[in-house]
Amino acid sequence: MLLKTWRKHETPWLWEEMGNYRSFTLKYNFYILKTNERLPFNYGYDMFGSGIQGGKWVKENVLTLFKENYFEIDFSKRGFYEHIPDARRSNKKALKPINIS
Repeated sequence: MLLKTWRKHETPWLWEEMGNYRSFTLKYNFYILKTNERLPFNYGYDMFGSGIQGGKWVKENVLTLFKENYFEIDFSKRGFYEHIPDARRSNKKALKPINIS
């Protein structure tokens, strides 16, 4: 059913946005997991399970997933994303609010 919301000229990211709007006109219901529900499988290092970051594959999120589902991908064409933790995000205690008044 999601394919009915897809247009051939759209990138995956544009489809996520525009396909969402188009899905409102379909007579079918689409469901998501509740916020605190256990995910059906491990999506990798981040909570969003992103398969692509910065135009590159996220190795931790795709290798096992693709292998278990028999996807044959040439990873050399896109390359792999190197996850470098951002100190500003990983250590929120180090951040202090600034009063700009």
